Amino acid sequence: MRIVMTTVVVFLLGAQAPTAQDDSGDAAVRARIKAFEAAWNARDAARVASGYAPDGDLILGDGPRYSGRDAIGRSSTAAWSGVPAERRISISIDAIRHPGPDIAIAECTARFSVGEPPQDRGTWVMVRRQGAWWVAALRVMPAERSSK
Repeated sequence: MRIVMTTVVVFLLGAQAPTAQDDSGDAAVRARIKAFEAAWNARDAARVASGYAPDGDLILGDGPRYSGRDAIGRSSTAAWSGVPAERRISISIDAIRHPGPDIAIAECTARFSVGEPPQDRGTWVMVRRQGAWWVAALRVMPAERSSK
């Protein structure tokens, strides 16, 4: 009986042990953010919006909340209207954490090739649905001020 109980306990503990899921989740989250970067640089609002969950939302600085893919696509098109055509974005992923198996929070820094501001920062809340990672919420804020 003791051997059976030990085997059951070992099996149950093994079933609860962390897996490499976070590593594969990180790769998929990084890929989603890089796809956003490519779509932004191509000025492709439909591709930008397609990376969001259907109920995803976006807030840029102190601006309004854009909810849903259609509104996010329209906001992207509007944002590009006053931006130089040569302005490109490069997004660095500073940290990713997983508060749950199907949730990721990515802290990122975006740097721009020309124009103002030269950089900003964003918090990406990602959700995994049906095996794919989607942007549930993106909050973009001014870059962190130097503490000099």
